[in-house]
Amino acid sequence: MPDRICPECKEPFPASQHLCPHCGRPSLFPNVYAAQDPQERNLLQDRYSQVCDELARRGDDGVAANFESDIRSNAVPVISMNFGELERLGAADTNVLPTYYQRVQTGIVIPTGDKWDVLRGVAEHALFPGYKDNIRFGALSLDGKGVRNYGNCSVTLKTELVAHRTSLFADNNVVFTVYDRQVTMAGAETLEKGHRATWDDRHMLCMAKLGPELKKSMQPQEFPGLLIKQGETTMDDRFVELHIWGSLTIRSIKVARVRRQENRPPKVLIKDLRRAVARYNVELLEI
Repeated sequence: MPDRICPECKEPFPASQHLCPHCGRPSLFPNVYAAQDPQERNLLQDRYSQVCDELARRGDDGVAANFESDIRSNAVPVISMNFGELERLGAADTNVLPTYYQRVQTGIVIPTGDKWDVLRGVAEHALFPGYKDNIRFGALSLDGKGVRNYGNCSVTLKTELVAHRTSLFADNNVVFTVYDRQVTMAGAETLEKGHRATWDDRHMLCMAKLGPELKKSMQPQEFPGLLIKQGETTMDDRFVELHIWGSLTIRSIKVARVRRQENRPPKVLIKDLRRAVARYNVELLEI
């Protein structure tokens, strides 16, 4: 990423930083700054316009307008996690949701060194050069349900607390970058543009990606399954990925949904957690 200029002291500094190292003033979050890159946004706008034109030519622009309106009005940022992690967050508002790299650095998680770890390194070096440690991942959802393979709980974040520091990407970043585009570490600096967006441009990214799959006969209740396609494994999941800069606590959460399977987690633990998170005005639903 090229340097940017501090709007206050007018000195250049690396785009991977969210504070000016010279005057210490805060700046734009690096992931959002990258999504605002004029070339990135212009190419996304081109993809969006082409899809809209094709849908109009096919006579499917009515359902397209409904889908786009649904994304603008009802799509929410969701993170999937295990019940134990939600319990930990609900215990106190001083507990923070760590990133994968923070877990590794503190010794909470031991990297396995498997294929996925290697591919993650390539993909996230390409997308988040110099700042991957600060990114938390989520998905855009129309029904508050997240990607099941990442945990049995889906938490809907408060849009007003995260939208300004969130960027969106067309798919799981590892699958898209390494598998679909076959990007290598050497080619990370020339990652294809036009596949990420700011929160305000989320409708363009969703239309550019999913517009070709819209059909005149499609009903609004089908849109959530179009936006998040649950797979057998994480390699098979398809969704619009969210990149959220910085910390999240229980106060960042609006609604938590717990999915029970084979009587797990026990109802008594869900009841206890519901009481705990209610202190922070978080609604807990069992699904």
